[in-house]
Amino acid sequence: RARAVGPFAFLGKPYSGRLLVHSIELALQHFASGPALSPGPASAELAEGAVLLGGVFVREQHLYLKIPFAELEVLEADGNYLHLRTASRKHTLRLSLGEMLARLPAGTFWQVHRGFAVRAATISAIDARANTIQVGRHTVTVGRRYRAELLERLGGNTR
Repeated sequence: RARAVGPFAFLGKPYSGRLLVHSIELALQHFASGPALSPGPASAELAEGAVLLGGVFVREQHLYLKIPFAELEVLEADGNYLHLRTASRKHTLRLSLGEMLARLPAGTFWQVHRGFAVRAATISAIDARANTIQVGRHTVTVGRRYRAELLERLGGNTR
């Protein structure tokens, strides 16, 4: 019966204080990360791009791989797809950039262009003349609309 409802966590009897705390933390984690399960009452499958436990889960064949936030550098929109770029790999989801940004922890990823968002902590250089930023080995264009906000967040006022 619990599976049909699709709870964020489950507490069986008899329970202990430790189990109660763990179940509450798990429920809060799932609730804070947005819709992690596919729609449908009896679904037990992760949705594409589920944000849980400090990372994004992507499907590769029959496995769901967790990409920790600390490894993500650039999110790149490409039509109906979203490329998640790390230092060494690219993972592709069928999800919009806006949907992914809504699922991620606030303030961790900054949108710098209509089609790009970067993990703020990975910005290593800013080229004000070329309107680009360096994120790991990736060079990302900064859109005119996003430039002022980016510089304000970084604490600069370069023109």
